Amino acid sequence: MGGYTQTMKVILDTNLKCTDRLDEEGIEYNFKYLQCPLSLTKKVTPTQDVVYEPLTILNVMVQHNRIELLNHPVCKEYLLMKWCAYGFRAHMMNLGSYCLGLIPMTFLVVKIKPGLAFNSTGIINETTDHLETVDTLDAFSSPLLSLIQTFTMMLGDINYRDAFLEPLLKKELAYPILTFGQLILFTMFVPIVLMNLLIGLAVGDIAEVQKHASLKRSAMQVELHTNLEKKLPLWYLRKVDQKSTIVLKDLTSLLEKQHELIKLIIQKMEIISETEDEDNHCSFQDKFKKERLEQMQSKWNFVLNAVKTKTH
Repeated sequence: MGGYTQTMKVILDTNLKCTDRLDEEGIEYNFKYLQCPLSLTKKVTPTQDVVYEPLTILNVMVQHNRIELLNHPVCKEYLLMKWCAYGFRAHMMNLGSYCLGLIPMTFLVVKIKPGLAFNSTGIINETTDHLETVDTLDAFSSPLLSLIQTFTMMLGDINYRDAFLEPLLKKELAYPILTFGQLILFTMFVPIVLMNLLIGLAVGDIAEVQKHASLKRSAMQVELHTNLEKKLPLWYLRKVDQKSTIVLKDLTSLLEKQHELIKLIIQKMEIISETEDEDNHCSFQDKFKKERLEQMQSKWNFVLNAVKTKTH
């Protein structure tokens, strides 16, 4: 399957084309190698014993865990096209039908008051007293109990008051200086070493979890679209299916980046424009007076225009 992966990656790369026209600029995604013709998948009486499943190529990628192919831009755009064509509508219909049953059930749960339970599980006007027994065994009386206590202390349960403070105040602690010295060293080094060990293990697992989650998400999307295409009629699939799509570039973000770059170059070259120079030398009062004058002029212009229209 290694040769298949490399071959399929080359094929998907050839289906990416940058379009540079006068009216549009973007990337064209061609899906001709990803989808089986609808005339084959929707045959009523197949001539052979071959069954053409929808999204055959993507299902093979999911079956063999080819996450690098599923994350290819062409495959992502293909799934996005399917989702926008019919996946979102089917999901909203499913969610709406679920809400039709959930809303009345929630209303009944909130409004209906629970009654008294006259059965073996109901307890009416009875109270139970719980006796608390205190274990008087010393946590460090034997090597086995000492290991267990040390393990619980590594998890954060130091039990400082019962194990250290009260025996010290009652003068029952045999070697207080040595005991508290070991306690300080334990609380300083063991949590640090343990946390670093856990962080190292977590960092190694995060990449594996992300890879597994990405594969699972792609597999769920492929399974959803496969099941939907089996149930949808042929005329609807022909109407919404696309062989290629063009994604236009976001010109707004591109212009903003160019504007920020020009401003940075101007600041580095210590160039000040006329508007910035006027704003820097102009005080707050001057700005306020200028704004008031412009507002007054705009009001008088409105009045003069109204008078002219009446005279004419």
